[in-house]
Amino acid sequence: LSSAPPPNRLTVAVFPFQAVSPDRGKSAALQPFNRGLVAMITADLAQVPALTVLERERIETLLRELRLAESGLVDRSTLGRPAALLGAGTVVTGTLLNEPGPGGQGGLNAGRYKINVAAFDMQESRVFATPEADGSQARFFVLQKQIVYALLQALGITELPASVHRVHTRNWEAYRQFSNGLQLLAQDRFEEARAAFFAALREDGAFVLAAEALADIPTEPLPS
Repeated sequence: LSSAPPPNRLTVAVFPFQAVSPDRGKSAALQPFNRGLVAMITADLAQVPALTVLERERIETLLRELRLAESGLVDRSTLGRPAALLGAGTVVTGTLLNEPGPGGQGGLNAGRYKINVAAFDMQESRVFATPEADGSQARFFVLQKQIVYALLQALGITELPASVHRVHTRNWEAYRQFSNGLQLLAQDRFEEARAAFFAALREDGAFVLAAEALADIPTEPLPS
């Protein structure tokens, strides 16, 4: 039997990011924001015709089955098995750091955010890009785009559709509610997730990702 072909580098999986506090410990307060950030990055990459971007829900399901969902996934040996099962040639993961401001961690006036990302070429077993973006909370959604542009450049993508440049939301409360909804959804707390996505849309009716997430919530309980 012939062996399976090597994974295509343009088949991309964005794995969960880890929220860290200034002392580099895990931050429970920011944990939902990881999911919102990953969802926006994944959605932007998926707009590029040259890329095959694996579905976030499919990735999370596999990682839960492998008991890796909260690990941070920054070690190449840890990435290898799920990447192979998904057929991903590139795996993107990273960290989100918040240096709290007057509003405390994660709230309004919450200081500065720093996003650090690593892109792994799974066939060559190496990191080929380490973009980072750092700035005030007011620039958070710009920082997210900077990460996307850097990843696309590292992947050799030069022609970007206009949709990649579109900011998902500029409303922090909408983003916070959307991120909380994703966290609740991952815990199968569907009614609470639905309420969070509705709250996000009340803040920003044009927040497409929140509308899509709301539409995708199961209407019936999942079988046990």
